[in-house]
Amino acid sequence: GCKVISMSYGSYGRGATEEAAVNYAWSKGVVLVGGAANDNITNEFYPGAFPNVIAVGSTQQEDRKSDFSNWGQWVDVAAPGSNIMSTYFGS
Repeated sequence: GCKVISMSYGSYGRGATEEAAVNYAWSKGVVLVGGAANDNITNEFYPGAFPNVIAVGSTQQEDRKSDFSNWGQWVDVAAPGSNIMSTYFGS
């Protein structure tokens, strides 16, 4: 009965079993979201790069791509991800 699956994990390798699971969930009306990764490269990162997953990159305060965020045509949307109070450990 889930409606949304957030997948904040992954790899640069495309797996057939994982893609089948993603496609099954999508066929049941589930919204799937995956991170674009944090290596500042354009390589596709899975599961975010699967066609039925919304790939999310990171932006910083000036609404530009975060220095670390992966990017490319396969990334669907970007959202604030730099210096977020809940994840920022600085002095």
